[in-house]
Amino acid sequence: MPTLYADLDNTIADRAGAYRAWAVDYLAERGADPSLVDAMVAADRDGLGRKQDTVDDLTRLLDLDPEESEQILDRFRAGIVDRLTLVDGAADALSAIRAAGWRIVIVTNGATAQQTAKIERLHLADLVDGWVISEAAGVSKPDPEIFTRAAAVVGQQIGMDDWMVGDSAESDVAGARAVGMRSIWLTRGRPWPAGLEEPTLAVDTWDEVAAAVLGTTITG
Repeated sequence: MPTLYADLDNTIADRAGAYRAWAVDYLAERGADPSLVDAMVAADRDGLGRKQDTVDDLTRLLDLDPEESEQILDRFRAGIVDRLTLVDGAADALSAIRAAGWRIVIVTNGATAQQTAKIERLHLADLVDGWVISEAAGVSKPDPEIFTRAAAVVGQQIGMDDWMVGDSAESDVAGARAVGMRSIWLTRGRPWPAGLEEPTLAVDTWDEVAAAVLGTTITG
């Protein structure tokens, strides 16, 4: 039985949109200059940097007092979950892939409580067969071990007909390559990073993900 391994943030869940929406609301709440939203987004580093660096940047940018600075990480984490939505087309594509007999496992880096809250917010237990979160697993993408653990969640081994879909060249595509799996990179309108080995496919939408996965199913 083939398996699709899928990243969570900015692949299934629109984390970037949720963070921006929170930033807009937070600036309005403080009566701050709304034009600071782009700088707040830059400080977030697309969720991939050290959280303390983001806290430090937001503290300087917004001139937060010590109490506000201590609270800002919890504020934006909760704000993201509250505003989180699925990436366009993800639900229909995941349903179609699963209906075709595939298993689907989320493989995500991040804090267990935060990533679990996102999964619950989006009711992803109805769309996938399981998940592995790096903090709980003690290993992060692109380490091959996290993919091995993800396969075990559905009682499978990584096979030649499996795919990994994600938006990170460094974590998702490189991780898939490390275990001999095909990869689909969600571009999000970005060019492929220079100097890195390219994914099997680069696509813009979940419709294209479904078409690629279902068009290459190995049966028998």
